[in-house]
Amino acid sequence: MKKLISCLIVSAMMATAFTSCGDSGNNTSVTENSSSNNSSSETTEAPTEAEEETEEETEEETEAEEETEAEETDEDEEVPTAAGDEDLPEFEDAVIAEDGDAYLAIVDSNYYSQYWGKNEDILTYDAGVAHITGDGDYKVSVTADTEGYRYDIQNYAEETYVPAGLTFAAVIVKNGTTLYPDMSIQINSIKVDGEEIDLTAKNYTSSDDGKEMRTNIYNSYIGAGSSLPDDAHTADGAVTDSEEYNWLIVNPDDFASWTNVEVDFTVTGTGAEKSEDDTDSNEDTDSDETETTTESEDTDTEAETETEAEAEDETEAEAE
Repeated sequence: MKKLISCLIVSAMMATAFTSCGDSGNNTSVTENSSSNNSSSETTEAPTEAEEETEEETEEETEAEEETEAEETDEDEEVPTAAGDEDLPEFEDAVIAEDGDAYLAIVDSNYYSQYWGKNEDILTYDAGVAHITGDGDYKVSVTADTEGYRYDIQNYAEETYVPAGLTFAAVIVKNGTTLYPDMSIQINSIKVDGEEIDLTAKNYTSSDDGKEMRTNIYNSYIGAGSSLPDDAHTADGAVTDSEEYNWLIVNPDDFASWTNVEVDFTVTGTGAEKSEDDTDSNEDTDSDETETTTESEDTDTEAETETEAEAEDETEAEAE
């Protein structure tokens, strides 16, 4: 009996010992596995961050290359221009009326060809304006015989279109009423394409807005039977007779088709005489042509004189 109890006690002790050894081994294994797993996790995370940085750098490099290629492509490509821009002719100067300048305001019957002393007007190219400096004779003009007009008219009609008919025409002095409140404008002659036309009535001077001074040549906006404006006047004083003085002083048939219009007029009532140093654009052109002719004549005269002198020298040498 004692032996049996002893055996049981020994067996129990051995079982306890084995259990303790088993737990220790399992714990060690779990710890090792945990450490191994943590180590593996840390090892896996490090390469992942490096790869992300590498990918970001690669993406940035790719974007930079794409931007560079796009810029090079933009530089290589020609900037598109309107068709025919490279073949544009050289346009004449656009003429803008300034304070004190007289100009020929004109509108054809189709409202295509107009000039109001502004840069955007289709008849602005080579328009003849005159700066008023005092009493004297002046000349204003417009022309459709310019490269600028022929180019711009294509926005409205054919390139070969020329002004036709007449809706409005007047000699206007910009801010003339402000500068010269007693000014009068007397129309002397009107030429259409170089031919002087008849005047059907006398002109008068007035101000439409209290700023500009004008004299109507053909104003179809004023209705038949209207009275003259209250400030209508000439150099001799106020006028009221619309039969003798009128806003229509030309026959529109004379403007059936026109390219150049020129108006000569005399200004009085400014309180001063026209400055000899001031010339209008038309007079400048005439002056240039005169100077060129004079220079040519002088050159011919000098050449003839030299030839005669040489001939005399030769004659004297032969006589000797």
